[in-house]
Amino acid sequence: AIVVAIGIALPVSLLMAIFASEFTFGFLGKGMRTILGILGGIPPIVYALMSFFMAQLFLIPKLHGNLAFGNAPPGMSWFNPSLINGAYCTLQGGIMLSLLLIPFMAPMFEDALKDVPHSLKEASQALGANRWHTLINVTLPAAFSGILSALNLGILKTMGDVIIVSLTIGMLPT
Repeated sequence: AIVVAIGIALPVSLLMAIFASEFTFGFLGKGMRTILGILGGIPPIVYALMSFFMAQLFLIPKLHGNLAFGNAPPGMSWFNPSLINGAYCTLQGGIMLSLLLIPFMAPMFEDALKDVPHSLKEASQALGANRWHTLINVTLPAAFSGILSALNLGILKTMGDVIIVSLTIGMLPT
């Protein structure tokens, strides 16, 4: 579940950080920072309890081919945990952990991107590079150590918050 969580949270957090730090669009960047701050303040146990109900209402029906909310198989109720098997449990736990990790890692990625000196970016743009070329070839390599540190902290947080996976996967009998 940790690999799934990092696989989902890493690109989403990095893209959110790039959007917030490099391509600020006024109120959108500030609003995204505010929402991430609020989501980052929610305790992991709340995510764990939310994951159980979210799994029952949204993930289980979608992963098992039920395309609408009323299409449960005949004889099965919406809250029947036997609809899920081991592979989907790992996916569920990874999705719930990634929802916890995104607000944790995105601000750290943003700080790593903001710590890159403006002189490097200005030098790249003075030589004729556009914003994307500067981002990919100058900013991201210069911020790599900060991004790697944030990723390591995210992995450690994921390993520490196994309560979410245990409540999502372990409490559901298969």
